[in-house]
Amino acid sequence: MIPDSSLRWPVLLSLAIVTIILRASLFYLVTEQNSWEQIYAQSTDVENYVQSAKTIVDSGDFDTKGINIFGPGYPTFLALIMFLSDWQPLPFIAQILLSALTTLCIGIFVTRLINRRAGIIAAGLH
Repeated sequence: MIPDSSLRWPVLLSLAIVTIILRASLFYLVTEQNSWEQIYAQSTDVENYVQSAKTIVDSGDFDTKGINIFGPGYPTFLALIMFLSDWQPLPFIAQILLSALTTLCIGIFVTRLINRRAGIIAAGLH
């Protein structure tokens, strides 16, 4: 058990950094071995999200298959990123950073809800 609450932040930040490293490593391995078309084709979800985001950027039309299936949140997030830059890895990098932020939020939430140990375990499992 962590005796001092001041130790919680370094542990949670360390877990967020580990999240970034692991997901960035996976991203690197996948992109080194596959083309972007292969990456998008590996999952119909990814293909629908990316296609919906491209439609939003190109025409501003929110009436696409991906949005009708999943809702407007994530396709709109991707569209914003694609609008800012057409660099293909950027949505994946943004997702990696968003995942690290989620790790921190889970850790903080569970710490406040239950205790420090549970918060660190929950963040680590994310």
